[in-house]
Amino acid sequence: MDEKTAEKEYVYCSGPLFCPEEIGGMTAIAELIESEGYGTFLCCKAV
Repeated sequence: MDEKTAEKEYVYCSGPLFCPEEIGGMTAIAELIESEGYGTFLCCKAV
């Protein structure tokens, strides 16, 4: 399977999400992981 058809690996991002600052921090972590080619699941982005 070549890189174009390879299934993307996903990372479940888990952490505190009780205030805007925590959501911002977790979002920044997820974006960093995504910049390395992984997909992420962050529950505050899923809703």
